[in-house]
Amino acid sequence: MTWFYLSFASENKFHGSAVVEAESLGDAVEVTRKIGIYPDAAEVLGYSLRPEDVPAPEWCNRLLTKAEVHQVWPGQMVRLGDYRDAQDELREIAEAEERAKTAKWLN
Repeated sequence: MTWFYLSFASENKFHGSAVVEAESLGDAVEVTRKIGIYPDAAEVLGYSLRPEDVPAPEWCNRLLTKAEVHQVWPGQMVRLGDYRDAQDELREIAEAEERAKTAKWLN
């Protein structure tokens, strides 16, 4: 299992962030849905965390405000390229899941 940082936003609004443990980035998104912290109408960007960057348990498995994110990781910024890589990974996961559903339906 790996810890993932997820950021939720719509076009002009930050909806929060979360740190959850999962097998993959796609599973991390599902975890946020299952525990009820995935904001409606938000897009998600995320990436895996290095073990030394995983925050204390009280910061995990809940929606974090922007102020809390800055409190947990003061002064740290994420490169846009990391977000783009994560978005590509999420897109590939979604496409693979759709192909698997279609294949199952055809059989």
